[in-house]
Amino acid sequence: MEFGDPFGAPVLFTHLDYGLIRWPATAERVAERRGLRVIVPVRAGYGGTDLLPRGADHLQGVTDDYLAVLDHISVARCVIVAQGFREGMERAARYF
Repeated sequence: MEFGDPFGAPVLFTHLDYGLIRWPATAERVAERRGLRVIVPVRAGYGGTDLLPRGADHLQGVTDDYLAVLDHISVARCVIVAQGFREGMERAARYF
């Protein structure tokens, strides 16, 4: 999912394990006014998506998924806003 300015500076927002993917409406409007394109990939197992395969390295799987989403929408570089998912973001940061 995405919100904010569709042509703005890309920001990858990673949700918590509780699946909190939306920002308060006021914050979403501010992101749009400030020219931010907020990209929120829904992690495996949330929002009706399939789980990662049994035995898969969770951090690697999530990192690969994030990179696949960014590649699919042609985002080569972005800011990362991570909530409680530092290790995975450290891995992803190696690619940017």
